[in-house]
Amino acid sequence: MAEQFQDKIDDILLALNIIKDNAATKEDLKAFATKKDLKAMELSICDKIGVQIAQLQGENVALMRKEDHKTLEIIEITKEKRMFDKNDYTRVAKLEPFPQLML
Repeated sequence: MAEQFQDKIDDILLALNIIKDNAATKEDLKAFATKKDLKAMELSICDKIGVQIAQLQGENVALMRKEDHKTLEIIEITKEKRMFDKNDYTRVAKLEPFPQLML
């Protein structure tokens, strides 16, 4: 029985030595990011995403403006050909996304 007890103690000591040999030291832990580092990284990522969203919104507005100019040009062409009455032109020109208040 004493031999079995000693074997168990030897197993426990072996396990403790393995843990001790593989345990992280203070120097090892310094290499990991802290909560402050993670928060700064998160804020940086959020800022970059915000900038990219703003750029995409600007590009979207530019494309919409281009299409709006095409629509206004079509309105002018049909106006010159007198295809519709003046109220129709005014109604179409006042539509979104870029309403023309004066025609």
